[in-house]
Amino acid sequence: MKDFDVDTITAALDFMRFKPDSIVGKEFSILEFATKYNIPKLMESCSINANYLTVTKTNVIEFIQIAYDYNLEKLKQKCLKFLAEKKKEIDIAKSKLPYNILIDLINVL
Repeated sequence: MKDFDVDTITAALDFMRFKPDSIVGKEFSILEFATKYNIPKLMESCSINANYLTVTKTNVIEFIQIAYDYNLEKLKQKCLKFLAEKKKEIDIAKSKLPYNILIDLINVL
């Protein structure tokens, strides 16, 4: 468990003690934890919560990469749409996104 900070572990344990709000704001770190330790209900809840996150110019690159890493389809689509709409405001070339994401983005445009 040394791969995770105390807040992540505590939030995951709280979730399993029927405190669902404990994962709010920590979805990605807890999703990584849940995936590593194969905790399906926690993975599902983090995935659902991730779909409701607000995408902004400052977090879209991070969010889209995580969405692809964990196959969060709704978050992927939200980020692709955001990037397409804000293409003039976001320097996608500097983001160093993987080719599969860039190809999907081109298809959205």
